[in-house]
Amino acid sequence: MYEVILGNCRKKGLDFLKVLKENFRDIYLAKVLDFSAKKDMSMGELKALLFEIIDGDQRDPEVIYREKHIGEKVISLEQLVAEVLQANESKADEYKASTQKAGLVKYFSGQLQRQLKGRESDEKVAAEVQKALEQWKVA
Repeated sequence: MYEVILGNCRKKGLDFLKVLKENFRDIYLAKVLDFSAKKDMSMGELKALLFEIIDGDQRDPEVIYREKHIGEKVISLEQLVAEVLQANESKADEYKASTQKAGLVKYFSGQLQRQLKGRESDEKVAAEVQKALEQWKVA
């Protein structure tokens, strides 16, 4: 975590020790770490939170997280499906000729649910995956 803070300080031309002393007081730093552990934050989310604090935001980490919408990816399910299919192009290509279509839909649905952290229903995700696979490379 200190590497992230140091790297961002260097990038912005800030004094690392001064930022630590002024922006990350001992108790506040512990609060940030505790909050990030409770939220099971990704490294990207933690970095976004740390960057806000480096920039001088001294509010409660939970308030910063909520108000800055850290962790919320503003992307439609349709766009996310397209990204997952593109990242697994060979598997998506198998769909048309496959006799195991349900297995491939389940595979891609699982990939998506991991990224979505279960925020969408399995039925909705599977329906979107199936629709995208039916249209895959049909142009």
